[in-house]
Amino acid sequence: MNMVVKLHDTPDTQPELAGEELDDTELRKAAMEAFNDMVSGDCSLADAVLAVYVAGMDKVTGASTKRRKRPSTPACPYSAIVDLYEHHLDMLPKVSDITAPRKKALRDLWAWILKSTRRDGSRRAETAEQALTWLNTYFETAALNDFITGKTPRSAGHQNWKADIDYLISSRGMKQVMEKTHS
Repeated sequence: MNMVVKLHDTPDTQPELAGEELDDTELRKAAMEAFNDMVSGDCSLADAVLAVYVAGMDKVTGASTKRRKRPSTPACPYSAIVDLYEHHLDMLPKVSDITAPRKKALRDLWAWILKSTRRDGSRRAETAEQALTWLNTYFETAALNDFITGKTPRSAGHQNWKADIDYLISSRGMKQVMEKTHS
């Protein structure tokens, strides 16, 4: 689609598309979405800038490069997840700080819970409340695992190793809980 952009002599006047002023609302909305994606770690700064640039160019050229909206995931409740971990696994190390790498791992786990399916094809969770319920059950199950709670002897070189939240939210820790816990 070719559109003619009419420029004005004064720099403070906006360009027009086919005689109609550009609407900044959509551009601002795209900029906020890109900024929020960047802050939440869903995209890089370069991707956020590109998204805003493309949205702006769409307005000037009339091009349609609409991105498919991905379903929004409820914000990750870091503290609530840590509280569940510490409630069910009080014998394991406490969480002293929710660091940036830990936040990313918690966000990844949170997204996985909300987007993945069970073997029967049903979703693990569709709402934040259901995701927290899933995590509650997960940490309850982890508390039944003798390896995680330190009730089984450790191999040579690992005598002082203890499971912690970082292990439990990793794919290796999840496999240990989900596949090797016998209740």
